[in-house]
This record gives sequence, C-alpha cells and structure tokens, in this order.
Amino acid sequence: MIIIRPRDIPPADLGDEVLTASNVPATAPGEDEWDSGTEYSKGDIVTVLGTHQRRYESVDDNNEGNFPPDSPSDWLDLGATNRWRMFDGGTGTLTTNPEKVEIVLEPDGFINAIGFLSLDASKVRIQVFRDGESIYDQEILITLETSAPNWYSYFFKTFGQRFRDTVALSIPPAPDPQVIITMEREGDNAGIGSLIIGRQQSLGTSTTGRLSASGFFHQANG
Repeated sequence: MIIIRPRDIPPADLGDEVLTASNVPATAPGEDEWDSGTEYSKGDIVTVLGTHQRRYESVDDNNEGNFPPDSPSDWLDLGATNRWRMFDGGTGTLTTNPEKVEIVLEPDGFINAIGFLSLDASKVRIQVFRDGESIYDQEILITLETSAPNWYSYFFKTFGQRFRDTVALSIPPAPDPQVIITMEREGDNAGIGSLIIGRQQSLGTSTTGRLSASGFFHQANG
C-alpha cells in the first residue's frame, strides 16, 4: 500500500506561491473582483482573490464596503473559484476549462508522486524540471467509458461514467522542482476534482484483497 503525503497548495500569500501559472481564468466570465468602493445589489456575485480565491453572492442591496470573507451576514460563500476547486480538499466540484487545463506548480521540497481524483480528461501530460533541465516527461492516456461494455455494467454500474482516478508514482525525486501538468479533453471541457502532489510512502503489502493499479490513498497534512 502506498500513500501520498500531499504538499499544501495555498492561494498566493506573500510570495509563498506554489501554483505559479494556470490557463484557467482567475474570475468567471461576467464576474468581477470585489471592490470596496462599489455598491452591490442582492444577487451580485464577486470574486475575492489574494489569499482567499473564493466567490461570494450578495444577500443585500446597498452592499458596500463589506469585505465578503469577514461579512457572512452580507455575503453568501459560494466556494472556491474555478481555478482553485482542484485544491479545495474535495472532489465534488471540478476545475474545468475548454479542452485543456494546464497548470505550473513550484513546490518546495521533494516531490515524486501526483494523484488525480475525479479526472475528466482523455490525456494527461506531466513534465518535471529541475534547475531548468527536464527530468521527467510522461503522457497518460485515459480510456473514457462512453457506453456499458457488458450487461452487468449496463444494469449495475454507472452508465456513461466519464470521471477517472489515476496516479503517477514513477517521478524521480528532486528538490524544489517545477511541474507542468496538462489535462486535455478534445472537443469538450477538461476537468479535475482534486489534484494531489507530494511524496509517496510505502506502508507495506496488503495480505488480503486486491488493489488496482491506480488504487491509492492520500492523507491530510499533519
């Protein structure tokens, strides 16, 4: 059994950034970043960036000067922004983008494993660089289930399931790497529910039951 000790990926904070680039827009189309001098009406939706990276909906008219994270009586927390949903700790909400989600991570310390939960993509490419030199470049092809392969699946399993979990455990350990991850789905939205990057650790061999090739566990920091 192998676990992945995840590296925390917090929103941008005083230069301690791990997510250094993304092709997913910071704010949703038609939505603006919250501005202290703007008066908002009930139902208006804004984004708070910086150390929050969350969306809020105004529950009052004449809503001005109330910082959404500190004003729960004035603003309804709608959850993480699209860009940050893959790091919100759950798999029920996906980061999505037309055809491709591409991010650049620059974590501190040693990284040698990446897990993908609720992945909605047909192809994943992982590139790892150390001091500008490529040390790993792997492409993972994902088989997408578009129909039931047999009668048992038709009656007893989810029909048309498009989400997959997979893991990359062959990354050579390197301190302070730059990691480029590209998730593609041609002609449709690509998406990811949770992305986990960190150090893998073996806990031993299971003596009962079977583990699939992609089976893995992850644990929270601490």
